[in-house]
Amino acid sequence: MATLHFITGGTAAGKTSYAQHLAETLLAFRFSLEDWLFTLYPVEEPSKKSADWLTERILRCETLGKRLAEQALTNRQVVIMDFGLTTEAQRERFYKWARTNGVAFKLHFLDVPREVRWKRVARRNDEVSHNREKITREMFLKLESAFEKPSADELVDNNGIRLVPEKA
Repeated sequence: MATLHFITGGTAAGKTSYAQHLAETLLAFRFSLEDWLFTLYPVEEPSKKSADWLTERILRCETLGKRLAEQALTNRQVVIMDFGLTTEAQRERFYKWARTNGVAFKLHFLDVPREVRWKRVARRNDEVSHNREKITREMFLKLESAFEKPSADELVDNNGIRLVPEKA
């Protein structure tokens, strides 16, 4: 049976690395929001980028990701959606979509302490590539304040698991 896997966690929780490992283990299709955003919408002029600019592009990628995932799921393929899903409202949109399509799904919540994640961000900043911006402490804290951890009820209601990586 095809299963849909949703990955969530705060900034630098290791979502993409976890999703890559899970995709290899399950021989699954992995759809990564970051891969699509950085490829399709490079930050050529950061001054023109705003929250509205980013939100519009995230929604476009969500739409395309769902269309492609539906094709894979129809063919009984396992699919991993590495789309951040930082708010309960975002996750609810994806849960509703999965239920509407009659697809079994599982939520994977990477629960990594804030300071561990900030250290990861600082390391990434030293290795910044041409298509990634540095994340300042201020930006990190703003992203942190926007992240809504899944509640125990949300995990139970949506076949969720809370993962606390040993190697944080």
